[in-house]
Amino acid sequence: MYWAHRAGETPSSAAVREMKEELGLETKVSFKFKQLLLPITWSGFTEHELAYAFEAVSDTDLRINIEEIDRVKFLSPSECVQLAIEHPDTFTPDAIILLQR
Repeated sequence: MYWAHRAGETPSSAAVREMKEELGLETKVSFKFKQLLLPITWSGFTEHELAYAFEAVSDTDLRINIEEIDRVKFLSPSECVQLAIEHPDTFTPDAIILLQR
């Protein structure tokens, strides 16, 4: 999932807010890394991003916000990398970069 933080909001508080809005999860996050992405052009737009990766653990059932999420699939990290290798078109270009890390 990718989130944009609002003015005055930290990246970690944005991740917590978005998880609640999109997945119905209220949990803490642990910072893993940040990555300055090279400009990415796709669908006619050029993005300049500093991406943050967080980890969250919860045993709460998801409450998917269907207005924001198309589908959910549970994958191990290795399954996610394998899916990106086999079907890169199902990932955004910045997701591929972060998965490589």
